[in-house]
Parts: sequence; structure tokens; C-alpha cells
Amino acid sequence: MYKPLRGIIPATPTPMTEDGSIFPDYVPTLMNHLVSQKVQGIFACGTTGEFASLTVNEQIRMLEAFRDATPSGISLIAHVGRGSVAEACEVSKAAARMQVDRVSIAPPHYYKIGDARMLTEICARVAESADGLPFYYYHIPALSGTSVMMRDFVPLAIKAIPNFKGVKFTNENLMDFMSCVDEFGECAEMIYGRDEMLLAGIATGADAAIGSTFNYMAPVYAQIMQSFQNGDHVSARRWQARAVSVIRLFSRYGGSAVTKAMMKIVGVDCGPNRQPLRNHAKEERTALKNDLEKTGFFEWRNGNEL
Repeated sequence: MYKPLRGIIPATPTPMTEDGSIFPDYVPTLMNHLVSQKVQGIFACGTTGEFASLTVNEQIRMLEAFRDATPSGISLIAHVGRGSVAEACEVSKAAARMQVDRVSIAPPHYYKIGDARMLTEICARVAESADGLPFYYYHIPALSGTSVMMRDFVPLAIKAIPNFKGVKFTNENLMDFMSCVDEFGECAEMIYGRDEMLLAGIATGADAAIGSTFNYMAPVYAQIMQSFQNGDHVSARRWQARAVSVIRLFSRYGGSAVTKAMMKIVGVDCGPNRQPLRNHAKEERTALKNDLEKTGFFEWRNGNEL
């Protein structure tokens, strides 16, 4: 029976060996770590999973590894986006065959999409390839370049895509986000995707969130959600400020390239990044760890009050 997404859902990295090959055999170790963090779902092979640097076959193989390692009770969302619509349909069909729980797609990103109807047509093709699996559009205009407002897209998707369930909204435009929640919330789940703004996303209607920093401090975000739901806004702001104190460091260490360095620091070595993302030398990881210690990260990252 279909259930809407709820809670904290990490966007997982793709484990790799030192030579840059995919490392599906490491996925169970990564999954054990995430289960210990009490996450509610997994978003595999997305931005954090370096999908744009994977071949079609590699993406399918990694989705299989996540499918095999994901325990009952945790929802596996397979990101099937590719640079071409045809390849996205191919990965979507494979995801359906392996019986993942849900699929999602970021749009093709070289030729920018500025029209809601074209975006709907593309999503409809990929969603149809998923053989009825719940389908979510991945809205990340900063990287995809697709500037379509979700207020324009969502009603078209609801009408045109039978298995459309919602949007992973990775953007700062809370007016657009809240408009979708208020107008289409009964038909479309709006899942927030800006870790540093989760509290604002919850305040404007999010019941679930997907983010990269959830891989190593998921309990912090669970505290934000629980505190807000309990009406303790002071506590919610305190936990959000702690998350921000870590995220603020990342501009010094390569932005999105920092995820695997952070995972290594917390004891879950997912290997190197592929180019064009850079990797961190041991000295840089030591400096990052020292900066993290100054924020108190290692004392509160598991949701413990100081």
C-alpha cells in the first residue's frame, strides 16, 4: 500500500574504490550506518551520488546494490535522471524491474528547459517507463538550469502523469514551495531539499526532507522536525543553527565535493570522488576535522543535547 514520504531521507554518496571504480559491495556498510541514524528513506544515485559522472550501466548497478541492501521499512527512491531522456527511460525501466520503491528524475541539464509543458512531457515519458512506480520530479535549478516554477509544473504533472506523487524541491524559493503545498498539497508531496533551510521548509509545509548532510548528522535534522512539531521553536532554531555551523564550513573545502571527506571523518569511507569533483588530501581532512571540533559537531551530531 502506498504511503507518502515522511521524515529524514539522506541523498547517498556512491561508494568507489581508490581507482574511481564503483564499489557496490560497500553499500551494505553504508546502509548499516544510515540505519543506525534512524533514517526513513534513501535517495540513491542523485547529485550526491554523482549520477552525472556515472555510465548508464554503473547507475543501474548501483541502484541494484542499494535495492539489495535497503531493509524493510526504509523507502528506496531511485534517481534515474540522465543527460538524455532516452537514457533516463532506460534507467527508469531497470529500476522498475528491480522493484525499487519510487523513482525520481532531475531534468536533462545541457539544453535548459524553460517551459512547464515541455518539462511535463519529459517527466511523463520517464514516469511511464517506471511501470507505475511512484514518481517524483527533482527540482534543482541551481544545477539543472531548468527555471520552471513548480507552481506552473505541478498542476500539469498531476493531470498528465498518473503515477506523479510530488517534488523534491531543492531551491530557496519558499514562495513557490508554499504555493504548491497550499494549492496542491492533497495531490502532490512537497519534499524539501535545502539542508541549511530545513526549518523554513518545515514551517512552510514540508513533512519530509532529502539532503546530503543527512548522511552524517541525520539525528540533528530529526531534532529540528520533532522540535517544530512539538511547538518548541527555540530548540528547532538551535538545532538548525548547529547544522548551519557545519554547512558554512564547506565553502572552504569544495562545496558538494566535501560529502565523501565528511563520511571518511565519521568512519564510513565511501572512497574518492570522480572528476570534476575534487578530492581532499589528508591534511585538508585534518583541517576540516579541527574546524568541526570547534563547532561541537562530534558532541551533538547524533542528536545529543550538550
